[in-house]
Amino acid sequence: GRTLPVPPDPESDPDRLAAIVYTSGSSGSPKGAMQPESLTQAIWTLTAGILAERGFAPPAITLNYLPMSHTPGRAMLYSTLGAGGVASFASKSDMSTILDDLALVRPTQLNFVPRVWEMLYRQFLGECRRSGSEVAEEDVLADLRTRVLGGRYVTALTGSAPIAAD
Repeated sequence: GRTLPVPPDPESDPDRLAAIVYTSGSSGSPKGAMQPESLTQAIWTLTAGILAERGFAPPAITLNYLPMSHTPGRAMLYSTLGAGGVASFASKSDMSTILDDLALVRPTQLNFVPRVWEMLYRQFLGECRRSGSEVAEEDVLADLRTRVLGGRYVTALTGSAPIAAD
């Protein structure tokens, strides 16, 4: 293939299908949404711009663990790359390694869904029980911030679908 001419860049078409994203159905029936190039480009540039303007972006180092077929997963990736950052991916899609992945990546942005916060809280409670009364909760938190979260995060964001009243 090295002897072949470089193919031309594709022409931009704001109406061309660029992505199909899915919702989990947490606020109703699961559904897919077709995103044209214009929307994908806007998400990429506007999300990164808004985060940078509010001081959330630089330095942008994230652990991406959400599905790329889901809007928040793509938004995290797009905003990181749009800000010139580094996007690392979790080693397993079932989130069974997410705490180890966080410690390895040492992200500067923590973009978590409630399930991840719950995992961190369970880790905190387990370490409090193991350490007994001789170690203060503040010391356990300080250790987790450094050892599990990497100690260099600048921002922490969370998101969730609306929760039903029942």
